Amino acid sequence: MKRPSFKSLMAALCLVAASHLPASPVPTTTTLANCTVSLPEAARFIAVEPSSAPQVWCLVENSANKPRDLRLDLLLNRIGAEPSLHSQTIQLDAKESRRINLPSAWFEQFGVYRLDYRLAEEASQASPWGSDLLAIYPRNPQPAAGESAMPIGFATGAALCTPRLLEIAASLGFEYYRYNAVWAQVQPQEGVWNWERIDDYLAQVQQHGFQWHVTTTGCPSWATEERFDPPPLEPWREWISALATRHSDSMQFWEIWNEPNIGFFNGSVEEYTEVQRVAHDAIKAISPDTIVTSGGYAGMNHHKSKPGAFEAALLEHPRAYDWFAYHMHDTFPQFYSDLHHQLAAIQQRTGKTDVPIVFTETGFDTRHGQRFQAETLLKKITYAAAIGAKSYTWYNLLDRAGRDNPNQAGKTFGLITNPTGTGDFAAIEDAIRPKESFVAAATAIPKLRRLPALDIWSENDGLFAFLFGRTDEHLLVAWREDPQIPDAIWAVRTDAQQVIQTDLFGNTTELPVVDGVALVTLGAPHYYDFVGSPTTPERLAPLVSLPQTVSPDADGVASLELKLQNPLQRTVTVTATAQVKASLSSTQTVTREIAAGASGTFPMRFDVGQGALGEIVTVDAAFTFKEIAWAPSLEIPVVYNIIRADTTTRIELKSLNQVLNKQDYDPHTLHLLWGSPADLSVRAKIHSSPSSQRIKMTYQVTDNQHYAASAEEPLLDGDALEIGWESEQGVRGHLAIAGDLGTSPRSEFYLDAEQVERPLINAIQITREGKTTTWELTLDTQQMGLSETDFEQSIRFNFAVHDNDGEGPKSWISPTSGLGGRPYFSSEHFYRLELGAAQD
Repeated sequence: MKRPSFKSLMAALCLVAASHLPASPVPTTTTLANCTVSLPEAARFIAVEPSSAPQVWCLVENSANKPRDLRLDLLLNRIGAEPSLHSQTIQLDAKESRRINLPSAWFEQFGVYRLDYRLAEEASQASPWGSDLLAIYPRNPQPAAGESAMPIGFATGAALCTPRLLEIAASLGFEYYRYNAVWAQVQPQEGVWNWERIDDYLAQVQQHGFQWHVTTTGCPSWATEERFDPPPLEPWREWISALATRHSDSMQFWEIWNEPNIGFFNGSVEEYTEVQRVAHDAIKAISPDTIVTSGGYAGMNHHKSKPGAFEAALLEHPRAYDWFAYHMHDTFPQFYSDLHHQLAAIQQRTGKTDVPIVFTETGFDTRHGQRFQAETLLKKITYAAAIGAKSYTWYNLLDRAGRDNPNQAGKTFGLITNPTGTGDFAAIEDAIRPKESFVAAATAIPKLRRLPALDIWSENDGLFAFLFGRTDEHLLVAWREDPQIPDAIWAVRTDAQQVIQTDLFGNTTELPVVDGVALVTLGAPHYYDFVGSPTTPERLAPLVSLPQTVSPDADGVASLELKLQNPLQRTVTVTATAQVKASLSSTQTVTREIAAGASGTFPMRFDVGQGALGEIVTVDAAFTFKEIAWAPSLEIPVVYNIIRADTTTRIELKSLNQVLNKQDYDPHTLHLLWGSPADLSVRAKIHSSPSSQRIKMTYQVTDNQHYAASAEEPLLDGDALEIGWESEQGVRGHLAIAGDLGTSPRSEFYLDAEQVERPLINAIQITREGKTTTWELTLDTQQMGLSETDFEQSIRFNFAVHDNDGEGPKSWISPTSGLGGRPYFSSEHFYRLELGAAQD
């Protein structure tokens, strides 16, 4: 099966929804004449039972010694809907506190709401507005043991859940809780055993319906000098045997050490292998049926991963574990690439291609916003289920960052906010609030745990679709990953009694089935349930065909030709309506009659004007079918993807969606993440000289620290410049230049994947002044493999500037996907560089 390139998926980083609700402002309580209104913690998490209405309320308190007649004003805000104002009068006795129930009809949709409120009296002014957040979500029962095809659990890091947090987690439907069995608590001194704390907490966890995903990481001070030193093997064996004897019946599975390939284990790869073997043998001797995983390996791109750790771990299966445990906290495209490129390559090299995988710690933070985190949760859990993962653990239940920085990288993996960042969850329990990912989890967990994987319908060209199912029940999960390509609409043949579309938050729409055909859209992530379908749904041809990328011409005109394929065995009349988003004056409409099995075209032209390189203007297109209930729609991005040498094309890189990481990141590698344009940003100019067969490039790079890799390090692991191109004849070139100041930097040049030494660089100078590094270089177009045709037309082109602040490879910034090191070179979404228009 063809696999998409790593970088072609990375463009997802610029798809950040603007519709998510902002964090609730302070104050969350408002007061008028000794009366207050607030939204207590219990009113912020509203789990709705099946076929029931949400019971939503706020708290109004009168601390005065006399009764009050008040007006309560409520402003309701929900994603995708206009705010609505509601008022009601209330009478409070002296010293009375009352729950004010709000109409369930206001909260018909699942999701996160912001509720603004104030109090008013007829004869006085109103109080200031207060504001808070609440989640309306489906309550999910926890499944019976063995019921789930892929059990889903959660973690909280080192800090442990309070009873209330366990209650909230159980309402989402999580099956198990991952936390560490602390050896030092149980055996504070050699020969002294104290099980009280571990027994009591496990009983509390089980009271809320959870199994224990146990990790055993770290040593007591009497056994080793440092907590994460390799344990002495005999005391280690004794500890593991004692825990297995006492609690193996309570365990979902057992993870032997946390991230032994980085700083959580101070020993060597070989020493960890011994630790793992001893634990495995001790557990199996007492409880042969207990599942034992490897240590939870931090992502293979982690800059501190020990060389050879992954190879050694895979070679230990099945001798030392049942399942291979993997951790990965980056975006879905990186998650996908890790599994299908890097891990797959290691499996091939070691001959271990059939090792079962389990994801014991993997999530994403909110540095791209709450909606991006919520969608990433759906995508990563879906893909884990699609490849047959044994289970999936979301990290984390709560944030570890305060309210002043709600989108802090590496500290906001939670489904719930943490107002201070503390690990003392009891201290902040009353102040927690739901995030969009919380409601997304309530939707994803019951859907993605229950059905085994059946088929991969698409994992190419930026479109992902995965089919799950068993007799009479099928589920399709689908989305568009690349923001630079259009949505897709697929025709699906099915004998289902109903086809139900469910959005990220669990809101459903029944889709019409016409002559046994339903239409599904690959855009924003959706679930599609095929209810009562004895046979497996069949993917037919796309309903609408479009170019992979739509771009405006030199005059700023975008030409669209929508080609619709009729999937029915009868003639249809279809009207296509398209408009530039939020621009009603540009609406265009075309109607076609299309015979059975035939296609019809709907030509459209829009003047979108000029834009900066990489800018996207969205065209909304909708289709209506005469006397048929279908009404599909799609978004078509118009991408400014042409660089016209020596013209007004603006090339400026300074936003987060243009930045990618050179390594997996987690809460312990935050210093290696891109921080701001002052950390890394670029302005570029390109000048072509057809007569002298030269291309001159200038890159002005703002970089707070300059570090070029040493001769022993990979060139692109330091500050560096990377350039890629593909000619009209298909000649592909890749050039990497080290950030060595002066006129003779180190470089690597590949043409059609073959390394060559010929003089590609005609002239180069790299200078540094203050915090600006300027790269000026001239390339020989003949040595690049370009011809006169390429000057007359254009070539595919891209560049990337790599950053390293001296502690390890950090990030790179690029106009579009396709670069990131030679193994990931892909020109699929490169921009066009027009050379012939330039004048000498």
